[in-house]
Amino acid sequence: EAVPRSVLWLLQYPPEGERRLRLEWAARGLNQTRLTTSALTDPRSNLLRMGAADIHLDTLLFNGHTTTTDSLWAGVPVL
Repeated sequence: EAVPRSVLWLLQYPPEGERRLRLEWAARGLNQTRLTTSALTDPRSNLLRMGAADIHLDTLLFNGHTTTTDSLWAGVPVL
């Protein structure tokens, strides 16, 4: 709600994982339209797609590695 048009954009989960993620999302009262998933794609298309993001969040314990590097190549700041 603090950033009304923000979304969480993730790589597509296996169907059961995505179903469970969406159930948890709904249980927390979050709008389903704010959870976006994308399928795997070729590296060039992936870089182009990543450029649409405003920021890339790299997490502790399970770092992005190649994904973080790709975000930087796409011109997306990483936090």
